[in-house]
Amino acid sequence: MRISRLVIRGEEQPAEIILSAPDDILELKRSFAIGTSVRGVTETHAVDIDDDDVVEIVYDEEISWLCNSDTLSELFPEVDLNKRSIDDAFVLPVSMSGPVSERGDRGNIFLKFFRIFKKKPIGKKVRELALDLEKKNLGNKIGLFRVDAAFQLQSFVAQPSSKPFLLFLHGTNSSTEKSFSDIHGTPTWDFIQQNFGTNVLAFQHESLTKSPLENTLEVLKALPPQCELFLVSQSRGGLIGDLICRFCGTNENKRGFSEDEMNVFRDGNRDNDIRKIEEILKLLKTRKISVAKYIRVACPGGGTTLASKRLDDFFNISFNLLGIATGITTNPLFSAFKNLLVSVINTKNDVDILPGVEAMSKQSPFIKILNLPATEIVIDTPLVVIAGNCKARVNLKGLLIIASKLFFMQKNDLIVDTKSMTLGGRRSLPVQRFFDEGSDVDHFHYFKNKVTNEALLRALQATDHSQLISGFTIEAGTRSIDISDRNALANFGLLEGGELYSNTVSGSKPILLLLPGIMGSNLTEKNKRLWIDYWNFLGGGLTKLSNKNIEATSLVKTSYKKLAQHFSESYDVVTFPFDWRQQLNETAKLLDKKINELLVHKQPIKLVGHSMGGVLVRDFIINHPATWKQLNASPGFKLLFLGAPLGGSFRIPAVLFGFDSIINKLSKIDVFNSKKDLLRVFGKMEGLLSLLPTTTDDGNDFAQIQTWERMQQTMGKDWPIPKEAGLLSRFKSYRDKVNQSLESIDFSNAAYIAGRDKSTPCGYRIEKRAGNTEELVFLSTAEGDQSVTWESGIPKKMISADAVYYSNVTHGALANDPSLFKSIAEILQNGSTRLLSKTRPVVRGEEKLFRSPQPDDFDLTPAGVESTILGLDGDESAEVSETPLRISITNGDLRYAAYPIVVGHFSGDGIVSAEKAINRNLNGALSQRHRLALYPGKIGTHEILIPSGDDFNGVVIVGLGDLGSLTGYQLSQTIEQGIAKYLLMLNSKQVAAKGGGLSSLIIGSGYGGLSIEGSMRAIVEGVLNANAKVRSLFADNGSALIEHVEFVELYEDVALSGFQALNKLEKAKDSLLAVNVEPKKIVSQLGTRKR
Repeated sequence: MRISRLVIRGEEQPAEIILSAPDDILELKRSFAIGTSVRGVTETHAVDIDDDDVVEIVYDEEISWLCNSDTLSELFPEVDLNKRSIDDAFVLPVSMSGPVSERGDRGNIFLKFFRIFKKKPIGKKVRELALDLEKKNLGNKIGLFRVDAAFQLQSFVAQPSSKPFLLFLHGTNSSTEKSFSDIHGTPTWDFIQQNFGTNVLAFQHESLTKSPLENTLEVLKALPPQCELFLVSQSRGGLIGDLICRFCGTNENKRGFSEDEMNVFRDGNRDNDIRKIEEILKLLKTRKISVAKYIRVACPGGGTTLASKRLDDFFNISFNLLGIATGITTNPLFSAFKNLLVSVINTKNDVDILPGVEAMSKQSPFIKILNLPATEIVIDTPLVVIAGNCKARVNLKGLLIIASKLFFMQKNDLIVDTKSMTLGGRRSLPVQRFFDEGSDVDHFHYFKNKVTNEALLRALQATDHSQLISGFTIEAGTRSIDISDRNALANFGLLEGGELYSNTVSGSKPILLLLPGIMGSNLTEKNKRLWIDYWNFLGGGLTKLSNKNIEATSLVKTSYKKLAQHFSESYDVVTFPFDWRQQLNETAKLLDKKINELLVHKQPIKLVGHSMGGVLVRDFIINHPATWKQLNASPGFKLLFLGAPLGGSFRIPAVLFGFDSIINKLSKIDVFNSKKDLLRVFGKMEGLLSLLPTTTDDGNDFAQIQTWERMQQTMGKDWPIPKEAGLLSRFKSYRDKVNQSLESIDFSNAAYIAGRDKSTPCGYRIEKRAGNTEELVFLSTAEGDQSVTWESGIPKKMISADAVYYSNVTHGALANDPSLFKSIAEILQNGSTRLLSKTRPVVRGEEKLFRSPQPDDFDLTPAGVESTILGLDGDESAEVSETPLRISITNGDLRYAAYPIVVGHFSGDGIVSAEKAINRNLNGALSQRHRLALYPGKIGTHEILIPSGDDFNGVVIVGLGDLGSLTGYQLSQTIEQGIAKYLLMLNSKQVAAKGGGLSSLIIGSGYGGLSIEGSMRAIVEGVLNANAKVRSLFADNGSALIEHVEFVELYEDVALSGFQALNKLEKAKDSLLAVNVEPKKIVSQLGTRKR
């Protein structure tokens, strides 16, 4: 929203005290110290801002945010939407609040300064400033270089080599040094030097002013004509790596892009991209370049939210991270960056301006093509991904709060969405992914971060891609789909989907008639399913939904099977599929016929209308009063609405203007149709229009073409709107009848269960922007279920009748979540339930109205697309990959154990064997506790003794239960509890750390009854579980964890068996035990015995 007047509380500063860099393109107009009081009184200033002014907000962590006044409404939406002053001035807050965290607290950052600048007339355009920044970033070293042992760039002459090359591909607005130099001096760099020697290369390239395709052409030209590559990329460099893999695959006939994909380039007028593709293919006819392995770090494989909105958002985050990371605020490089940032304010993300950044937009045709699920171009290079999510730390708290608004709480590393990091070109092999999150994770520090640095080393060391790398997980959704083989979907993460149809009435049970929501009925044409059918979507079949002879044949099983099965024991469940494309007045005739058929059976009838199904019931009531009167008076009748938009939904106009995840996903997987092509189809569906808001006020009367045309003006004249003859006039007649009839409906036998979600569309507005432009903005509220607001969905008459219940279930799951089934059963049986609240939930002020976010889960698999269509999206959780636990075995006396030693004790046993030796080392401390009956025995009991001296490291004793009954699970459980207690003591400084590990006997493997391997596995599982719980408890903020378990065994033969068991654990083909055996030998220590 254009803001021309501000109210600022604080002290105005003299302009001369603010210094600018010599090459700064800004001239200070006014500056204010926010919140500063003068003699106990806070000044208030009314300030006018011109369209061309640049404002700077400086926060208390020295974060600087440069933008125009429009952006203030995005940074402080609670002010813009709810708290404008009397004269409509924008009252600048003194602080910015973050969203509620998982722990329930809210972060705040305070404003220090607010400055207003005007731009100096320097005459340079955005592209010129970007070129200047690139040269400074790269130190004027552009092209392919050799990286020497000291991590310095040396000139490279392309010559044949029998050894492979390792090639570094740096990130956006970066360089080889900035992206990768933290590797230097680590074991990872030692490994690279040992295995690649002088064959370590780095490609220094322009990442802003050139597209990834241009970069790819340049690096392929510079490489030796015949070479084998190991690729390591960071950030946007991963897009170049993906392209190298696409063009250098083993199948020479399936390289680059298919003809269908080239058509997407052509439709998007990407002439330069097409030329580069042709040049690359021509070049490779005379070259033989192959890729043996590809390790991709933090790549925006599916685009990034930050580069998909305003360019200044992207550069502001990067600008601040650069300043925080390097402290170079007076450096010419920093000044060049600031100059570019200022210049892109008011600039759209245009491929012709900064093609390198545009290529990272989620809406870019380039990103769409890279991620098409059904493609002929299948990459056969093994890919390993390292991904991360940034959590709060002191000097990044403010950026995280800002990023939470821009990313809408989705996981990210401050630049790239975490879920995007696994995406990109389709592959013949599963992708292996390592995921880390914590306060030490951000976009620029993956190679400094110890956890991800070690993950990179393990990825480099791995020689067999069919084996899962320790600590990594499989990402099956990145596999390709063979469009000629429908069975391929079975291996591609497909939800159950399928069909649910039941029409049998026994006459001996009550009848439950189930009416599905919008898009919840399968549609077929000549016995071929069109909806929901992922295969049909891939092949461009969505446009067939415009055809005439289509019928609804069943409900989508994914959404309704659970409810139907649950109630089938007590009811004859009858499903009512209907063609959701058609206006509901027509469909109501079919429902009237069905209800008359069911009334014949003289059994109690229960109507359950989910979403659009509830609206269909409403229209049946309005248009067929005689049948409704008979049904409503029938014995045992009950009507239950589940999230029904009985007053319409603002999600429908959001869908039709391309602001909804459903249409966005469908357009991303369809190689033949654009988003506009699909909206031309959906915009003609009168069933969809039946769900439009029933409002008639100015600007919200969707029966008027003027409303649509006004919204269309902000999107472009070619944006499709429902303007076909008669379409809106029929909707007007339909809507007016609903408005006239709704209050007279008898809801005495009806109840309503409302859902809840953090964001539900509730309106829109057209915002004036600087430069006389306009933007269509949809608004949301937390008072709704994702699709339907409580205000528009629930009739006031039902609220007055106390027949409305509120749940915490989102819209699509209201008929699918088993937690609601008991409540539904009670309502259908008794007309009410005490299991749900009748009190409308209270939301915070800023949650009542805010700009609609456009979160993207980046999941284009069949399961992901179907979940979005049906509103069954899960949460955004992702498990942190475990850093592998180092395990080893030492043959010798336990006195020489490297760490505190873990031993077990059976109930009723004495202090014997190993415990006896430990007792001596602890001056009788064990026997004292044993005599006082303070000694562990039962599973889960433990004792921890860590002496302060260095003579002996201490002991962790765990109870083993009764002799003869110990199992591997019990051992793992008791180890976990004992080690968790030890870690708590370490983290609370109750005991001093004795190294980063524990030593352990092979507990329970003698007369305890366990095998050596079974004992070791159980102990390792227990330690890993304890690590995971403590890591979660401390939110991964630097908590002390066990990094090494040293098994100690006195006898040589048992030590040998133990070493063999450890190797089996390491090589096991499962991801449950993330372990590394190191060293790869038995360590000998004093006291070894033979037998």
